[in-house]
Amino acid sequence: MLRLSPSRSRERPSADSEPPPTESPDAVTALLRSPPVVQRLVQELYAGLLERRPDPSGAESLQGVLARGARLADVLHDMTGSPEFLHRILPQASRAAGDGPEALRHLYHDATDAAPYGNPLRIWSGPPVAFLHLEKTAGNSVLDVLLDRFHPLQINRDPGRTRPPHLYLPCPEDAAPALIWGHYDLPTLRRLGGDRFIFTFLREPAERILSLYHFWRSQDPAEMPPDERHAGVRAAQALGLADFLRSRDPEVRDHIDNLYARRLTGCYATGAARDPLMADPEGVLADARAALAGLDFVGVTEAFDAGLAALAARLGLPPVREAPRVNVLADMQADPGTPFRPLAQEPVTPVIRAALDQLTRLDARLYAIARAAALQS
Repeated sequence: MLRLSPSRSRERPSADSEPPPTESPDAVTALLRSPPVVQRLVQELYAGLLERRPDPSGAESLQGVLARGARLADVLHDMTGSPEFLHRILPQASRAAGDGPEALRHLYHDATDAAPYGNPLRIWSGPPVAFLHLEKTAGNSVLDVLLDRFHPLQINRDPGRTRPPHLYLPCPEDAAPALIWGHYDLPTLRRLGGDRFIFTFLREPAERILSLYHFWRSQDPAEMPPDERHAGVRAAQALGLADFLRSRDPEVRDHIDNLYARRLTGCYATGAARDPLMADPEGVLADARAALAGLDFVGVTEAFDAGLAALAARLGLPPVREAPRVNVLADMQADPGTPFRPLAQEPVTPVIRAALDQLTRLDARLYAIARAAALQS
């Protein structure tokens, strides 16, 4: 039997919108669920997606699902994720598409209502992969290369994967996807993903904090969804750089106070009676160093091209001729179609530099280890 995803929410019309037609919705629903209509729809779905007549058991299962009111988008999503579609139809479509993969990509997303990640012309057959995506470390540039190698249904569909892990705890998915990525921490990735190739990229820690601050501060609050304006964003938009770095808000500290050590170990100030990193910084650092050493690959942003090439080689990807540059703040500020505003950046004064040194005292040591290893490879 087809296994359907939970129904997705639909935008409700406002009170001022035009009234709907007066035709009885019960009559329309009854017509759409009637056996003749359902049987014809099943035949068309099998012919259009699987290019064959429905087998008796498959037809009976799908007719039952549709008769019970399943959304067509959910049915399409599950049929295009079936082994038959992935291993028989998709390779044929890939060969037939020739130079037009984007057309098939958009058709797939429009038909299935799937998240716009991945490439419907590809199926990843390598090891399962997890990307520990740390904010402002060129992670989107890594994803620009990586996501193209995975079918959309091979990628985790967690809608909260860009939320910080000290504010969001994801639940395991029903089936382990081939690729898991997001702003998780390492303990969460290991819980979600089991045995897989786990990698990350680190950036010089003080530069990462400055980049994060300017990225948050440049966004127009009026253009941001309310659930994205967490404490860190609000602080960056309300405070100057020095005051931002001095913030004692635990949610802000978990973003800027030795983030690498926290994300590698899962030690956060938010919700804790006492910040575990402040209670035992050397112990947290030792655990973070062991966690860093246990990763399958670590690149550094300051040697990004070489790191991306090395990662591609480790995963068996084609050589990357030119590393992409994605999510560059200056480019987005120059584009009037984005919510990013051109804002002057504050100079880094001695007071600010001292604050940055304190906030990166552990991360600087972790970064030095990663950079030395990257330069030797």
